[in-house]
Amino acid sequence: MPTAARSRVSDATARRWLRRVEGVAGRHDMPGIGVAVVHRGRPVWSAGVGSADVGRRRAARPDSIFRLASITKLFTATAVLMLAEEGRLSVDDPVRRHVPAFPGQAITVRHLLAHGGGLQRETPDDPGWRTGEFLSGDDLLAVLKRAKRPFSPLERWKYSNLGYTTLGELVTNLSGAPYVRFVTERIIEPLGMRSTAFDPSRLPAARITSGYRRSPAGEIELEPASNDRVPDAAGQLFSTAPDLARIVGLLCGDLGDDSPLQPATIEAMRRPQIMADASWKQGHGLGPMLFRFGDRVLVGHAGGLWGHAGWLLSWPERHVGAVALTNVGDGELLFSMVAALAQEAGAVVRREGLEPRPEPDRTRPPDQVRGLLGRFNGDGFVLRVRWRNGALEANTPRRPGIAAPKPMPLRLLTPDELLFEAGPYVGETAVLDRDATGRVTGWEVCTYRFDRVE
Repeated sequence: MPTAARSRVSDATARRWLRRVEGVAGRHDMPGIGVAVVHRGRPVWSAGVGSADVGRRRAARPDSIFRLASITKLFTATAVLMLAEEGRLSVDDPVRRHVPAFPGQAITVRHLLAHGGGLQRETPDDPGWRTGEFLSGDDLLAVLKRAKRPFSPLERWKYSNLGYTTLGELVTNLSGAPYVRFVTERIIEPLGMRSTAFDPSRLPAARITSGYRRSPAGEIELEPASNDRVPDAAGQLFSTAPDLARIVGLLCGDLGDDSPLQPATIEAMRRPQIMADASWKQGHGLGPMLFRFGDRVLVGHAGGLWGHAGWLLSWPERHVGAVALTNVGDGELLFSMVAALAQEAGAVVRREGLEPRPEPDRTRPPDQVRGLLGRFNGDGFVLRVRWRNGALEANTPRRPGIAAPKPMPLRLLTPDELLFEAGPYVGETAVLDRDATGRVTGWEVCTYRFDRVE
């Protein structure tokens, strides 16, 4: 029987979501699934479906513990970006500056974060995938110089566990603390993730799932190596779906003072660095995978390793997301379900009152800003400048048959300088002309002239 934790959504929504998870588990013969739907960094619904251990007939619970595999890479990327915020590195530094054994000067930290360095997938001469004994520390550094680079940086997206193992070494070198300790003390513990650890022996044994694999005939078999150690920074963490709500909240920028990263860094983390497919439906940011569904972009990561798999996806625009973890190595089968739950959550939290519409900010604009409001014509279109919810923005007119353009945030730097923070002039400064009363009559930006429309 499935088990569900306390839910903040309606009973009808909870039943619908549970049926969806049970349907996926049944259609694809998955032993167990732990799932959570997230709003603003907290689970609004979670459940366990199927078995945590088939042989012992132990049911999966909402707080069942699964291996995260490559979802661990989100923690590694966060650690690297924390060090960047502290001024210990720039993401455009050559990796070799911080890990001297790394081959060549062309690959930067940014490249490794986005799997855009063209680096080979696994560590050279590493027997780990055959024996379970992976190279680490000095043994890793000794072979790192032999790593191959099949492609030039940013020539194409090439997933690389070796790249993230290297980033773990970088964190150790720059922080002065072992990678595992840094991530545990600076990310996991401050976020209150009590069911998350690199070493599963530190977690309650009764909640740890057994991992399974499919035989060539499609039968479920126990995976003996499911909880063995692997290179830490690439895929060693264990956790639960509800605990990972905090990482969904991090990617959505919802953690406030609890966040290990500043808002601008989180925005940069979610920004595409390289496309992973020709249709531009999948890309990679500074750590997260990016998936486009029309005009929606979901941000997160997959995991799959030795009898465990999962997906974590967030929808930052709506402050929601979903996580599903399973104890069989078939994570692809979960992707559509997790993506659907994340997108449906965006409507549910509004419809069911979990995300009330904010009251509009009625504050009056400052005098210097008031003189700028109005309509201005130039560069082939009209911009309407207005004060909305305590901020300055510009809009272009909506035209029939075309989606409404997004507003462009503006910032008045001085009484005579206006900065465009989005849109076709992003990062550019407009020089304003004012009359004797302080009213703006026009401006020039990028050599284009805009004049007030009376």
